[in-house]
Amino acid sequence: MTFIHTPPRICKTLTLIAVSLCLILIFTSCSIASERSADPLPKMPQAADYGGVTRKYQYTLKDGTTEVAERKLEGEESQIRSKFFQMPSGDYVFAGSLTLQDGVEMPILRLDCSEIRMHWSDRTAWNSSDPDDPEGSYQAGCFFVDTEDTHLLIYMPQCFEHIEQGCIRHLPEKDGRMDVTRTENGAYHLELYALGGGSDTTSDFFLICSKEPILDWTDEQALSFWLPYTNTGDGRFLYDGYYWISSTLNEVSGENVYANNVACYFGKSFVYGAPFYDAMKAGALFMIDAMLENQTEEGYWPSNVVSSWLSEDYGIDGSYYDTRFNSDFVKILMHSYSDWEIAELKDVILDYFAFYTGFTEGYGWGLAGGLAVPDYYYPGMTTPHMALNHQLAEIDVLYEAADLFGREDLRELGDRLLTAIEGSASMWIKPDNDLHYSIHPDGELGGQDYPYLTYNDLYVMQEDLRAMGRPDSEALQMLMDHKKLWMDRNGITGYRK
Repeated sequence: MTFIHTPPRICKTLTLIAVSLCLILIFTSCSIASERSADPLPKMPQAADYGGVTRKYQYTLKDGTTEVAERKLEGEESQIRSKFFQMPSGDYVFAGSLTLQDGVEMPILRLDCSEIRMHWSDRTAWNSSDPDDPEGSYQAGCFFVDTEDTHLLIYMPQCFEHIEQGCIRHLPEKDGRMDVTRTENGAYHLELYALGGGSDTTSDFFLICSKEPILDWTDEQALSFWLPYTNTGDGRFLYDGYYWISSTLNEVSGENVYANNVACYFGKSFVYGAPFYDAMKAGALFMIDAMLENQTEEGYWPSNVVSSWLSEDYGIDGSYYDTRFNSDFVKILMHSYSDWEIAELKDVILDYFAFYTGFTEGYGWGLAGGLAVPDYYYPGMTTPHMALNHQLAEIDVLYEAADLFGREDLRELGDRLLTAIEGSASMWIKPDNDLHYSIHPDGELGGQDYPYLTYNDLYVMQEDLRAMGRPDSEALQMLMDHKKLWMDRNGITGYRK
């Protein structure tokens, strides 16, 4: 496997950058061949400090230390950023973000082997290369590549234009490709290409390399589980974090336009799949690391695109704090900290709760003997509403953090938020048995609730109470019963059971 320089027809600047990248990573076919009898995976340079290194750091897990090297190389019109994660198992993750001139093709991976089989998904079914004749040019969101001694999960280079308010526009015609050819000696040669889209674009990719097969292609349950994880569709993971298709309610939207999404649904899938697949653990660590880069000095993760209705209703005109998205992401972090004992996550999580507790005291308001917390924060805003689903998610995270860190002050804060819901429970029920979406500081209720999300949050809250040795909440059950009547009447079936 080799990360190589660009062909001579590409400008000198790019050639120099790519050659440096090759020197940094030192992944050569010869090095793999010489190590095949022992360990076929290439190794990250440990001692030498190659040019372009911007940072070296680590994550301390219960099963060992993951070493991370970050590098940045720049030319007149080009930039290459990369991270390399050496996992305790010996597997690794390599991620990159390339800014290249429009029309440039840059090969970033070369693999020579005697046997090769590739599989890819269109989210509904699996496809595979012809075992007798795998030659061809391939494009897809991701590929599983199996050779005689190397196993790869490659999330292909996708090209995005970076536009205003932190949004991106996908340029599918400039996505990368994979070429497989046969050599004169009958072996196979694979090359992975990224395509350039100009100075305002990046082509982003990440790959996971394993000594052992990543997926058993005879296991139907595993195939079904992995089917949707193609990094295509409404959600995309880039080098700098997770994005979701931008709502038409945002100031920046349109065809193939994505906005950053703090909830990081793709990363959540990998975190919760990690106990079953080592590749998911490796991929999840890369995704968590990318998301951590976006934490503000205050301690939260911002949504960057301006929401037209939040701007109009509350004066939220820039990057803002969303309680639901942050609660969902912090839950991912706490799960990873608890299960993998990643020491470096503790301060990150506690920094968030330091911000959150100050936010609740500064912007929350009294409701039914408890505390209602607004959904959003932005300097100078008019205090927003409190949505029932947001507050339930916040309570869930507070209770989990209280158990995880021995913080009774967080449990007490969660109790205050729960009291606000329980004390106002009857107010939330509409005549048709559906629930109001939100309540404002002046007591006005309204909005269209989600079909089943809030019911699921109520369900989880009852589970939380049982886990703490408390009885089920009659007030919460009343809300669930009414919502269930509405769901049944309207044919809603996706709720927790």
